[in-house]
Amino acid sequence: MPEGSYWDLRDHSFGCLTNCLRIVRMSGDVGKDHAVQLVQFLLRKTSVLQEHVVSAGPNDHSISVEELKEFSNKSSTFPRGSPRAVVLFSNK
Repeated sequence: MPEGSYWDLRDHSFGCLTNCLRIVRMSGDVGKDHAVQLVQFLLRKTSVLQEHVVSAGPNDHSISVEELKEFSNKSSTFPRGSPRAVVLFSNK
């Protein structure tokens, strides 16, 4: 298999990414490499995305506050296919 992440090897876009996907909600262990790669792919390929919400509830111990801050800093540098796309973080 060629080198690179699964998402980097996708050479086409999906219709829903360019026309429909406006809000993405994610929770759990978003600090893992595979989750970061998925977020990068979605931000880069979705042309109508408005919000990408990352949640870590008060009882969710899969990601620490420090990891969430690190992910927040990292995600702010990801290229976006939609000029309106924002990444929001929630602890609810």
